[in-house]
Amino acid sequence: MTGLDGWAPFIAAITEHQKRSERDGAFLRAHAEVEQKFIDLEAFHRALYADEVTAEELAALCGRTAAEMEQLRRDLARGPIRFTPAEPPSCAIHLSGSFTRVSKLMGLDRAHEFLFATDYRYRPHASVQQWAENRYLVLMGRYVVEDMWTLSLILAQLVVLTGRAFPDLEEPWAHPDFPQALLDTAQENPYLHQQIAYGMCAAVEGERFRTAVGVADDAMLTPVMFEIARGAMDFVVGHELSHVYRGHLHAAGRPANESPWFAGEAFDQVRETPNGAAVIETYLRDYWPAHSLELEADMFAMMSAADIGASVAQDLRLVGIQFAVSLLSFLDRANYLIEFGYDPAEAIGLREYSRVPGLVDMMLPMATHPWGKTRATAVTSEVQLVYRSLVDPVELRRKALLMQAVGNLLGSMSGPALNAIRWINSRPGESLAVVLPDDKLITHYWPPDATIEDDRLEQLESSASRFYTDFADPALSATVLPAKHAAEMVRRVAGPGLLEGAEELCRRLGYLAPAVEQAAAYMKQSRVSAATYLQLLPDPGSDEQTIVLTCRVTLARIRDEWGILPEAVFRIMAWYAPDDIPLELLYSRDVFPADEMDAALTTLEAYALISLDGDAVRVHPLVQAVARDADAVEPEPVFPPSETRDVAVALLDAAVPGWQDPDGWPTWRRLLSHIDVIAGHLATDAGQDPPVALWNVTAQYLLDQGMVERALGYSRRALSDGQRLQGPDHPDTLVLRHNLGHAYTVAGDYPEAISVLEQTVTDQERLIGARHPDTLTSRNSLAAAYLAAGDLSRAILLLERTASDRRRVLGRDHPHTLASQSDLATAYSSAGELSRAIPLLRKVVARSQRIQGADHPDVVIARGNLAYAYSAAGRVSKAIPLLEQSVADHERVFGPDHPNTLMSRTILAAAYEGAGEQAARPGVTPG
Repeated sequence: MTGLDGWAPFIAAITEHQKRSERDGAFLRAHAEVEQKFIDLEAFHRALYADEVTAEELAALCGRTAAEMEQLRRDLARGPIRFTPAEPPSCAIHLSGSFTRVSKLMGLDRAHEFLFATDYRYRPHASVQQWAENRYLVLMGRYVVEDMWTLSLILAQLVVLTGRAFPDLEEPWAHPDFPQALLDTAQENPYLHQQIAYGMCAAVEGERFRTAVGVADDAMLTPVMFEIARGAMDFVVGHELSHVYRGHLHAAGRPANESPWFAGEAFDQVRETPNGAAVIETYLRDYWPAHSLELEADMFAMMSAADIGASVAQDLRLVGIQFAVSLLSFLDRANYLIEFGYDPAEAIGLREYSRVPGLVDMMLPMATHPWGKTRATAVTSEVQLVYRSLVDPVELRRKALLMQAVGNLLGSMSGPALNAIRWINSRPGESLAVVLPDDKLITHYWPPDATIEDDRLEQLESSASRFYTDFADPALSATVLPAKHAAEMVRRVAGPGLLEGAEELCRRLGYLAPAVEQAAAYMKQSRVSAATYLQLLPDPGSDEQTIVLTCRVTLARIRDEWGILPEAVFRIMAWYAPDDIPLELLYSRDVFPADEMDAALTTLEAYALISLDGDAVRVHPLVQAVARDADAVEPEPVFPPSETRDVAVALLDAAVPGWQDPDGWPTWRRLLSHIDVIAGHLATDAGQDPPVALWNVTAQYLLDQGMVERALGYSRRALSDGQRLQGPDHPDTLVLRHNLGHAYTVAGDYPEAISVLEQTVTDQERLIGARHPDTLTSRNSLAAAYLAAGDLSRAILLLERTASDRRRVLGRDHPHTLASQSDLATAYSSAGELSRAIPLLRKVVARSQRIQGADHPDVVIARGNLAYAYSAAGRVSKAIPLLEQSVADHERVFGPDHPNTLMSRTILAAAYEGAGEQAARPGVTPG
């Protein structure tokens, strides 16, 4: 370690910085005092480098194990790494281990010297700074390091629980169905699902929101946790070392005229806004050069972190990498929004941002780390570049799906976590600490000018599940407010002049947040006191009965003043998902006049039955449940549930756009959750005429977007309902059966696909004729299933026949005719008959482009197929420009994350590799 002695002045400066950061707030002071009381950090670090101090003695100083101390000493001896005397042992252990693993694979030699330091200030992730030639400081927030391990434990518990669905597999995460099973397990175990939101809050808020996590007793848990956590930590450390390894600290930025791959259509939309062109110019000039280097560092960090250890552990390391990327992306956004005074839940509830890929980078051009907003989706694509030469395509897809599943899981918790942060930040001068053994939540409050030792400290205790379900899974129960917060809600909503009897009212309502808010809103609108409201309210029983009574009082008042329309709208919304109900959905089809709808929504919000949020509506799930049960609110309902449910379904059915039109995909993304919810409600009522067309079009959209399992579910349901309504031989039923067979092909279940499609073709030829357009469509899909299953001879014969029949029946320029010819050319290409495939594809592209336009999705796919055929024929100089154009076309038409776009990038990357080019050229690395 003598080579690091020159660090002494710098170490002293950083140590002082660390100590100053501990005085940033009262909520940090408690942690600092506890740590200093039990661990003399300076004494620990002196002993760490003293040969005469044994590992056992060193462990006794810090409460760790002797084995950990021995490993820490080995890591420090092997690598040029140093810590300040203020570094906790836990952080030193984690960081030194990651440094040892990653630096070896990156080829960093001892000429590069590193000082690692953590502090109490919030930091989204590590940053690397050069101190002198070949000397670097890696600085990160202490909570991020600690929370990496806490959240890895939670993920490990989910992995282990999911693994029980595959009892015969030693490594269940290697099963192709594991990603979806992981998401299902999370939904079925809300405790662990909500703990993720807790952990994300902890990473942002430090000691203001900390949790203790229960550990399941399972032999697999510990090794799974270690692999996930090491993958996460190795990625974070490897990212910073990559900047050093690749020379990013000194490299010039990318030219400003090169657009980032992920911007695409977002640039055009932003240019149409006021000052949009200037925003884009600023982004490209000031941020894109650094952004491109960050994404490159992500890829190198992933390569090193995932390649460490035995191959059986690489899947779990990929889980850790995606977990780290998603968490850090969340922290980047949350930190920026909180620091600059935004309401996190409103500004980053992933509603506005998620609708336009890349738009977040335009909306927040001053963010410290703008790349944090796209990296979570980028890395899941980069896995294809990292592993392309190591694993077969099926295994590659499974690894990518596993990473995507983890990203989806963490992404689903961003909103709840930010809601909890907003709740905490709305109470200045208070500090919150949470522990969860026995489901108890302990809350500490004190005034802004109090210290941690102040004897005025107030402690409240409530049920933890009641607290966090409002943020993590509102459908489970309502929030129970502390008594003083319930009274404060009445004062804030109703006003100060109506508070007589407020405490008794809150007690009578069980301190349930939605009931208290409704009562206070009623008091405000009716100008009655809490005591008067109490006279209208019988003694409730359960939580649900409490909501029933407040809704009954409120709706009676609304009917007296505004008629029945507000109640009708309220009951319709009860059938949708509770969040992000689009206003355009309610205004569609002109069911209600716009001015009357405006008045109805305003009235419902005034009485706290709904919340208006921009272009969306939110209804509390418990309130929705009551609204769906007409008998609970009114003995003789004005609107029977079946009627309001029918209107809700009709509005959804009318609102969904065409599934093939990319312009309609943002609308689809908003409506999917509501379709899922209404499907769940209809599943419990066999007597209801099901919306078969809605199930069918939803299945087609999901299939096109790569959400195969969900698509199969809707396609099966469409066929089952359609067959029940119309019979098995109805032409429409046969179309639905064809759609299910096609979905099986996309899902890779070729035997089932061929079985369904063969029967469908046979029945259609018998009932509607061999040359009916529907029959030809089914026959074309059957040929595609043969092709996918590797039966090339049967596929080519059937496609030749179908292309010929479609030309005679539909005409040579019909899109279906061109589609069959394109499929036939693909079959020729698969069979190695490129001399037949390429001329046919040229004709298809020329005719399709003339008839459908250059940006039609079918035309973009056909041009990509032609480019791929050139590549397969070895005509690289011809293929690569076309493949580059194909990637740009796919990103523009389908979006950066569409399955077709991802495949186009993979094909281009393979072409570069075959031509001896570097895969990091523009357009190849998708992030």
